[in-house]
Amino acid sequence: MQYTIRQVPSSLDHQLRHLAQINKRSLNRILLDLITHAVEGSKKPTLHHDLDRFIASWVHDPETEEALIGQRQIVPGDWQ
Repeated sequence: MQYTIRQVPSSLDHQLRHLAQINKRSLNRILLDLITHAVEGSKKPTLHHDLDRFIASWVHDPETEEALIGQRQIVPGDWQ
């Protein structure tokens, strides 16, 4: 099925094209995803890939570990 949408404001056009560009998807795919989500709601969870580049990238650093241990300390007076 094919649709034609008229009178799309230029600001909306720019936003949609930018969204397509940053997600590395076609404008058509972005529009279909948005329409599907608007009509069907969130029946299935959305799968995001924006943090995939960080998978398995942890580098052990003793100084960072020491700083994190200090941040994990609970000060009872702060919770009253």
